[in-house]
Amino acid sequence: MDTNSKLSNNTAVILVSHGSTLPYAEEVFIEIKEKFIKKTGLSTEIGYMKVSEPTIAGAVEILKDEVDDLDKIIALPVFLAPGIHTNIDIPQLLGLDPLEVDPRCPDGNYPEEHYLSIADDVDFDGEIVLLGSIGPRDKLLNIINKRIEEALAESKLEDNAKTG
Repeated sequence: MDTNSKLSNNTAVILVSHGSTLPYAEEVFIEIKEKFIKKTGLSTEIGYMKVSEPTIAGAVEILKDEVDDLDKIIALPVFLAPGIHTNIDIPQLLGLDPLEVDPRCPDGNYPEEHYLSIADDVDFDGEIVLLGSIGPRDKLLNIINKRIEEALAESKLEDNAKTG
């Protein structure tokens, strides 16, 4: 599906990732980003919560430089399920209100070294639309099923073999 036909040229996408110290994790996200751009034609950047670059604020800056008159950013956390990162951390890193009170720090006063305390502020005057986690979508369940079927087909155990 060509998503670009439904969006203005002034819209961009941030694929939000946790970030990792492992270089191959970044390589996977770069490949996802490149394939997404090829499929949709949308200006897209990865924004990492912590550890990796660019940060979420950095991704916003890249997109502001890349897209003339950028007025809307759609941020998609590439997370399977909702949780503290999708409901609290990512909204705050985007300059939005959290969706719930942070049980780790209910008063919102994070320690100085906490990544929410040291993160750069997002400088963007347009609209930021934060999507929810990916969730149990049928296409995802099909991928999971296919991977299981492939593993079973490659298995060297007899069909009636049991472990334990």
